[in-house]
Amino acid sequence: MLKYRIFPPPSHLSSASQLLIEEPVLDFDLYLDPGDYMHLTCLTKVGHLKYFIGQPGGKWNSVTLARFDVKSQLFRCLTLKVLPKRVH
Repeated sequence: MLKYRIFPPPSHLSSASQLLIEEPVLDFDLYLDPGDYMHLTCLTKVGHLKYFIGQPGGKWNSVTLARFDVKSQLFRCLTLKVLPKRVH
């Protein structure tokens, strides 16, 4: 399960948590670009590598990029690299 909270300045009081994915998550990485879009990639317990893009408090788009056998392979330290017009 993956949730997030928004801490708007200057109050530093958080809003209610928002559920992004209900499946159990093994690992994830997040990048906030200059346009305030969040890019998130995560690997679920069943082996789905998912990519999400959205703005805090807004609509999220997602896609499953790949499926892995997490029982026979070990995955750690997902790293998301966002370049102009590209995501690696």
